[in-house]
Amino acid sequence: MATTGFPQKKGSQNQKKAYRKVAHYPQYEKNVRHEYAHQTSHALVVHAAYDLYVFENLPIQQMTKRPKAKKDAQGHFLPNGRAAKAGLNRAILASAWGQGVMFTRYKALRRGKLVITVPPQHSSQECAECTFTAPDNRPSQAAFVCQRCGHRDNADHNAARVIKKRGIQKLLSGEPLTTSRKTTRIFGH
Repeated sequence: MATTGFPQKKGSQNQKKAYRKVAHYPQYEKNVRHEYAHQTSHALVVHAAYDLYVFENLPIQQMTKRPKAKKDAQGHFLPNGRAAKAGLNRAILASAWGQGVMFTRYKALRRGKLVITVPPQHSSQECAECTFTAPDNRPSQAAFVCQRCGHRDNADHNAARVIKKRGIQKLLSGEPLTTSRKTTRIFGH
């Protein structure tokens, strides 16, 4: 059990206090993530210089699925990277990407600004200069080197430029900026 600062004997009041304190940790983490998403979205939207915000439309629910169990010929389970994937899933969910986009969208709307989401496919492999897309464009996690035109940049900076271009293209193309959502109605008894 996590140390809470109370000396604990089994069944004592201090042990009960410790259990109550530890029980509040998940809610505290949730509140911190929620507040961080609000503060970040506010910091983005209050900039007078920007009227358009472009985000990748990341499939967070699919990205955080558990890996499938694998069996060998004898029916024994093989290692599938479950522990590593669980850590990655925790990191993705703790970053509150979805909340950040949602909060930025409604705060931007209040200020007369626009938020667009674009498909994320191959944005880290596409060259921002010539649009050539290939896995070889990423020789390392941080570097981007286009195999066609030779453009060199930080991989994250290049991907951000690609996402920006996609957002502007989407805006100028006239295609719908939002997707329709299914509504569910619950009728009274």
